[in-house]
Amino acid sequence: MRFLGLGLVDVVPDANTIWTFREALKEAAAIGGLFQRFDAALRASGFLAMSGQIADATIVAEPKQRTTSA
Repeated sequence: MRFLGLGLVDVVPDANTIWTFREALKEAAAIGGLFQRFDAALRASGFLAMSGQIADATIVAEPKQRTTSA
């Protein structure tokens, strides 16, 4: 959300809209050029994107730890 500048109340496209847009980019043979420009923008900002990486932001509940003084 921070990367895209979105807030909790902002409207975002659903998965079908994103899929349809991606398919249109594929048909126009535009994906490769867009990713090259995106990679260049990331590098200019000091980031390095490596292919094949997945970021997982899963939040998992952890049991409360009770500490007692002896």
